[in-house]
Amino acid sequence: MHYNGSIMRFPLFGATENEIRILVVPDGITSTVFSLGKNNTLERSVVTLDVLPSPSDTATHSFAPWLAQPEQFFSKIKELFPSARENSLTVAFPAGVCRFVSMPFEMQRWRPSDRIEDRELHGHMYGILQAARDQLRKQLTQEGGGHFVLADAILADIKIDGFSVHNPVGLSGTTVYGKLLAVFIDAEAATFGQRLGQELRAGYTHQTAFAALIAPTFAPIMRNDKTGCGVFLRDRATDILIFSSGALQAVHTISLGRNVFSSTVANAFSLPDMEAEEVLAADAAGILSKTMKTKISKVLSPATHQWLSALEIIFSNHIQKNDGMPSRFVFSGNVSYPRDVIATLGLSGDNRSSRAVISPDNLLIAAANKELVNHSLSNLVASWVSTPQQKKSVVGPALTLKVASGRS
Repeated sequence: MHYNGSIMRFPLFGATENEIRILVVPDGITSTVFSLGKNNTLERSVVTLDVLPSPSDTATHSFAPWLAQPEQFFSKIKELFPSARENSLTVAFPAGVCRFVSMPFEMQRWRPSDRIEDRELHGHMYGILQAARDQLRKQLTQEGGGHFVLADAILADIKIDGFSVHNPVGLSGTTVYGKLLAVFIDAEAATFGQRLGQELRAGYTHQTAFAALIAPTFAPIMRNDKTGCGVFLRDRATDILIFSSGALQAVHTISLGRNVFSSTVANAFSLPDMEAEEVLAADAAGILSKTMKTKISKVLSPATHQWLSALEIIFSNHIQKNDGMPSRFVFSGNVSYPRDVIATLGLSGDNRSSRAVISPDNLLIAAANKELVNHSLSNLVASWVSTPQQKKSVVGPALTLKVASGRS
């Protein structure tokens, strides 16, 4: 079982001690890879696709081009680990290929004086995960179908008899309350992760959402806020994490990322991509001339308006009306946010005390440390998998959810 502050993570397959622990974070054209070897040194690498998908593939995988170029991606990862054997692999997918189902739960205990054990908590989670599957099935039926795999689960906002606890195991009490966030991964992405594990000859493969790895870093900042929002600007999309009193409630995706802003500036001023990103950073820092600021704002206005409108829709659909805007924002990303976004969301001015910025490097390293250095995983749904003794099995039949048009 994996405890991270106020959040408990339950990866679905058991782990063994392996020579190398690897974390792969696919993200647009450029992806990040962390590894932890025998010397316990955390190493970071970057993998960049140099043969881009065709226009038709790009339309299908607008924010996941690595799905359209699996062989190239696998080859580049294997170059980093040419002699790896029986390693452990975590693939942390962007929110755009994941679905998240939030489920509150209440566990009544027959013998409240006994200490809570792992197996007691796990046993209760089976029914909650089944309810999460049923809820997603209904959503997919309404949307016309879909194919997803249950990959991970997060427990948060845990209380025993009304008292908040980080870890209920070993404690006693009558009633355990909490919230579970089930992580489902698109079947095509899950197959991608499974194939990557085979290519690396991984003895154990854990698939999850990147949001599940960064949530423990965001959550403590928002523990005292009724509604908080974590924003991560990715290469080709933006992940939006909604928290309630520090508990991750929902994750959404805006299909606009840093590439839209940087390419818009690059095209407007005939700049290389790297220089365009430097211009964005300078604009956000307020060091450009007034004339240049006006030009940048005008050029970025359509993309900025579209991004902010999408964020507003997320808030209006998923945050109660009387809450209004989240009381706290935490921002991170691989490029500076456009200045108009900064002004609109209050990153400057009187609201700065309720706004925080986390360096993307710090966020990624924190996620890698939690997943690789503090590596402690357990099998939550072994009884659902046809051959649980085979640790290389990544997708068990009871973990898959396929809904055809109008049918479940």
